[in-house]
Amino acid sequence: MEVDDKEKENQLQDERYDRTIRALTAEVALKLMKSRIALSPMNGVITEFMKNIILDGANVTIFDDGKVTEDDVGTNFMLSPNDIGKVKGEVLKEKFNEMNPYSKIEAKPLLNINEIYQATVEGKNNLLRDFDIIAVSTTNFQEMILWDKLATYLNKPLYILNCCGLYGFVWINLGKDFTYRRIKPKVEVLGGDTQEVESAKQ
Repeated sequence: MEVDDKEKENQLQDERYDRTIRALTAEVALKLMKSRIALSPMNGVITEFMKNIILDGANVTIFDDGKVTEDDVGTNFMLSPNDIGKVKGEVLKEKFNEMNPYSKIEAKPLLNINEIYQATVEGKNNLLRDFDIIAVSTTNFQEMILWDKLATYLNKPLYILNCCGLYGFVWINLGKDFTYRRIKPKVEVLGGDTQEVESAKQ
């Protein structure tokens, strides 16, 4: 999937991105519009994630060639009974293209983390190297560990998302170039009482 930077800069002028620019600034919005994001598999929480980034103009590759089932229809707001039996990735690609035709969307077969991890570290597969972000969903902790190792190896931001009714889980690996700084509260003595006051954010 090729992303034309000049094309994205022109699209930024479209009024559909006005809310994104107001929330994120034009610079961040344009960076998001130029990004390439890998998603797998397309369950309810990953589909919700995709909806939000598609509305902001991101470019997405869906890795899910499974068939839509009745369970999918019950847990995925983008799927309907008419979609049962169809290829999930292709169905969602078509529906999200209608939501924002400016986003470039591709659909490919489901990723097997065991195979893709081994092939990547052995230099036999570069499938995920060109993506800016990887977002996946799995309840298998061994798979989570492999996804985290792969993201670290590729130095790519990784989001592992899960939703179980009212409960959710997220694991984030932002890569070795990311630095987290926590601003410590400053202690001031006022009238004999010690109080913690948040220092100004830099």
